[in-house]
Amino acid sequence: MTSSTPGALDSGMKRAQPRPESDDPKEDALFVVGLGASAGGVEALKAFFAGLSETDGMAFVVVLHLAPDKESLLAEVLQSDLPLPVTQVGGAVTIEPGHVYVIPPNKNLVAEGTQLLLEDIQEERRLRRPIDYFFRTLAEAYGDHAIGIVLSGTGANGTVGVRRIREMDGFVLAQDPDDAQFDEMPRTAIASGVVDFVGTTGALASEVVAYANRRRHLRLPDSTEALQDDSVRTLKRVLAVLRARTGHDFAHYKRATVLRRLDRRLHVTGSDSLEDYLRHIQEDPAEAGALLADLLISVTHFFRDPESFAVLEREYIPGLFRGKAPTDEVRAWVVGCATGEEAYSLAILLLEHAATMSASPRIQIFATDLSEAAVQKARAGVYPESIEADVSAQRLRRFFVHENGHYRASEPLREAVLFTPHSPLKDPPFSRLDLVSCRNLLIYLQRDIQQKIFALFHYTLRPGGLLFLGSSESTEGGARLFDVVAKDARLFRRLDVESPPPQLPHGAHVVAAKPGHGLKQTYLAPTDHAADEHERLHRSLR
Repeated sequence: MTSSTPGALDSGMKRAQPRPESDDPKEDALFVVGLGASAGGVEALKAFFAGLSETDGMAFVVVLHLAPDKESLLAEVLQSDLPLPVTQVGGAVTIEPGHVYVIPPNKNLVAEGTQLLLEDIQEERRLRRPIDYFFRTLAEAYGDHAIGIVLSGTGANGTVGVRRIREMDGFVLAQDPDDAQFDEMPRTAIASGVVDFVGTTGALASEVVAYANRRRHLRLPDSTEALQDDSVRTLKRVLAVLRARTGHDFAHYKRATVLRRLDRRLHVTGSDSLEDYLRHIQEDPAEAGALLADLLISVTHFFRDPESFAVLEREYIPGLFRGKAPTDEVRAWVVGCATGEEAYSLAILLLEHAATMSASPRIQIFATDLSEAAVQKARAGVYPESIEADVSAQRLRRFFVHENGHYRASEPLREAVLFTPHSPLKDPPFSRLDLVSCRNLLIYLQRDIQQKIFALFHYTLRPGGLLFLGSSESTEGGARLFDVVAKDARLFRRLDVESPPPQLPHGAHVVAAKPGHGLKQTYLAPTDHAADEHERLHRSLR
């Protein structure tokens, strides 16, 4: 890779031209490139735009960390070097290809549909998070046509936002820290594990153009029925390689999900076809892990869907404690916990309510995920400063320790949650639970597997126990087992009906690890003592 130097754009760069309408709406879809930067960002932005060979079908939105009480000249500074029109957003504006849009001071920028909107900043602590705020809305609005780039800057700006872009099948890039004037922002984003491409500003510009072109001309269908027979066989071979190298079988995942994630990997790796990607995953030992990460990536952050968490806190958390003595437990299971944000969010609510009681029961949250790497991060409980966008200042002070530009979950918060790798389809479940939280996992599983999962949750919950699902999920596959108690919040209550016990595994194999320690493994029997075994294992790894 070679670096680009700041300066005027090459006069040979193609200006955006109106593209002819296509019968395929995906070919006409606009790519929106979000660029986040702070210190040293102006130079990085100039170098990036200087490296662009074309802008057809792309719009660019620049979110720079600006002083809230000063006028910004960023639009004028960029315009002096760019042949593209550069506009500081002053109100609702329709996003057009070949345009550059710049955030104004003391505002949040929002992508909504085909428009950019401005929002007032409601909380002082969010003044430092405009990049994350915009990236999240960009991901929601543009999905796999969202491109997020983290450039030079200090702090953790952008890390939470690019994770959302990655979760929505978008493309994430970061400036090479050695190429950045201030390397903390790109370095933190890279450390999150969600960045697809790292390079100099010139390399970033070239990769954005190449990625957009690949997306326009190559797309896997949404179902295996639309694949040719040869491609179906190739898909099976790709999944066989994945299973052989990672031990994970995605036979129960919806094929649409698998194909969507594979489609993304084709474009990220520059593969020209599914057959080309099969050769790539066979030859590159690291690609199976990258595909696994894409398939397991979860939609998570602290207090995701805050209205749902507010309903849970206000109307249902107190009931979990009712009638329990100090020698009892409030027990919860967070399924698909990813890197721990949701489990810690639930722990915060439970600990806050326990603090209002003169003598509270013990709190025990089991948090599980298929990904051992995710579990290790969750167990460490270290998060970037950008969680300030989701966690109130009061809760940050009470439940986290601010150190070295990060927030670490406090010891009482971490003690409330036991993290372990676990598959709800293969490993013994936990038991005697008051609450099961399984959010944004069921939507990826085939219907017959969803029914088995609901039967499992019914088995593990106490009579009257709560089930907390994601915003796009329902208990349709287990309607006779659960009753709706808060539809908008996706809260359901276990019905006291007879149900055959789920088919539980015998001698299931659970592997857990802590960085710096060798693997430990245990064989668990499907009994009520399984949770105690998980707890013993977890504490041995802390």
